[in-house]
Amino acid sequence: RATPQGALASVVLGIASWTLMEIFGANAAVPPQLAGLLASIAGMLLGSLAPQWYGATPRQWSDV
Repeated sequence: RATPQGALASVVLGIASWTLMEIFGANAAVPPQLAGLLASIAGMLLGSLAPQWYGATPRQWSDV
């Protein structure tokens, strides 16, 4: 299940890898857009499966 933390990780990793590939690896075997897509997929998976530090709601006494 997707989480806000996974979405944030996806955006940050996707934009960062795409930008770095555009600057430093524009003629690489992997196009910058594909590198950004793969990084954003990895960010969504890892960010959603990791313990939730961002976007998690505090537990209520009624949830216990």
